[in-house]
Amino acid sequence: MLHKLVRLLHTLKYLQIKQFVFYVVRRCLKPASAIHNGKVELLPGFELDQPLPVTGVWQSGHQFNFLNISKTQLLQEFEWCPEDVSRLWRYNLHYFDYLREPSRSDDEKIQLLESWIASNPQGSQPGWEPFTASLRIVNWVFFLSHCPRANTPETVRSLYIQTLWLEKNDERHILANHYFENIKAWLFAGMFFLGHDAERWLSNGQRLLVEQLSVQFLDDGGHYERSPHYHGLMLENLLDLLNLSLSNSGILSAKTEADLRDTAIRGLAFLYRITMPDGSIPLLNDSAHGTAPSVDELYTYAERLFDIQRPNNSFITELIDEPASGIYGYRNNQDMLVIDCGDIGPDYQPGHTHCDFLSFELMLDEKLLFVDSGLYEYQAGEMREYVRSTAAHNTISVDGQEQSEIWGEFRVARRAKKIQAEIAFTADDFIEFSGSYTGFPRVAGGIIHQRKIGCDLRGDAAKYVIQDLVQGQGVHRVDSYLHFHPDIGLEDVGDGRWRLCREQYTVGYIVVEGVDEGRVTTRLERGWYCPEFGLKYKNSVLVMTIEEALPVELSYQIERGI
Repeated sequence: MLHKLVRLLHTLKYLQIKQFVFYVVRRCLKPASAIHNGKVELLPGFELDQPLPVTGVWQSGHQFNFLNISKTQLLQEFEWCPEDVSRLWRYNLHYFDYLREPSRSDDEKIQLLESWIASNPQGSQPGWEPFTASLRIVNWVFFLSHCPRANTPETVRSLYIQTLWLEKNDERHILANHYFENIKAWLFAGMFFLGHDAERWLSNGQRLLVEQLSVQFLDDGGHYERSPHYHGLMLENLLDLLNLSLSNSGILSAKTEADLRDTAIRGLAFLYRITMPDGSIPLLNDSAHGTAPSVDELYTYAERLFDIQRPNNSFITELIDEPASGIYGYRNNQDMLVIDCGDIGPDYQPGHTHCDFLSFELMLDEKLLFVDSGLYEYQAGEMREYVRSTAAHNTISVDGQEQSEIWGEFRVARRAKKIQAEIAFTADDFIEFSGSYTGFPRVAGGIIHQRKIGCDLRGDAAKYVIQDLVQGQGVHRVDSYLHFHPDIGLEDVGDGRWRLCREQYTVGYIVVEGVDEGRVTTRLERGWYCPEFGLKYKNSVLVMTIEEALPVELSYQIERGI
């Protein structure tokens, strides 16, 4: 009990004062109710360009597929809170993203709106949670703007009351992307409706939008939760807001619109720089494929809205050097190395953080060789704990402990802290990265982990030398983990040398220093690779272990094979 209390105090101390106050209010008081008996009027001439489409979610036979789990829902007997699926699956059902499914008819979509209104009284769960309501409000506004006959008095009044309710039950206790979604919903509703409430939503939304743009987006263009997945979702938010402003001239100020456009352009360029050669995102922190829009989809959407120059593909080796986000590496045609050395951020909302300091992903010939374990689900349990753990990443652990004190589904108590990171060309076709952090708060001795990665990119002879230095006091066990893509098989060929193969072809070798001297041992373990929500594949994990008095050095190299 004492340990849990200390852990909780270390978690709460990072909260902002206002955030803590609202956290207590939201936990201790019932949600405020919303009542409106007056007339509801719509803004004449309101328009929106089409948003990004959503495909493959509302499938034939009225199957709904979220998180790679399908469930049949009859429109006449729609089940809005099924118990045989996860909480996040139910949230997706109430988001109404599938209103953007081009293959479904307007009649079917109108039927679902009417069903939701009839089946979800104010305050019911999960439909009336603030985040769920925020996404639904925006999706309804998009649909109603393109389907005038859906604007029945019942639907319009429901949308109005949902927005009033959201205004009284926003997520200032969570902040980050949740609060941004609240603000976006107020702006959409504020432009869609007429009247004093709409004017207030629009005025407050514009003020908060300007504030959050400067807070949530970093100097390098990345979103401050440092998840490529959430960065993509936030970029879609920015483009939706630009869609709203550009389609309804003069409602947002010129400066707000310019700030939106500038943030979107910088964010798109950032996403382009960290996107893998196959078009996928690196799975840093809470990230998954198949949920957030790709950089190509986002650029296509942006090009419909305003003039923007899409970057040209380059065959020249380019460094990835994003110090604010903490992402480093290089990209060269079909090869890419991505290294994570970024602080937990924001301090007051670390819910999407993993223990992945100095972990990396490596893609060669557009095929992943070393992978991040990814993101399986948000429910508390074995898989949520695994994917956030230090051992689930291509980095080191000390005495089996975690870099940061993660707990629950989204909590972090004592945290690892970045010391430094830099990357540079040292010569033609030679790149060197160096980074370090303090971590492992439950290990005595003041642990500092420093990693250097040298990249020799000379054609088929390319190799990567990874050197780890662990500093501190006392004797400790250091384990270094390497997670391979499920397609990769390993063969121990002796003296610390492992052959890597895909099907019958050799793709490379791992050479571990110190094995022949008996200082370092190696073993294979089974891990999990979770590239999408709800999907997990067994993969091989090579573990290199040394136990000595600190400081300890552990080195290995990756050789490209033929």
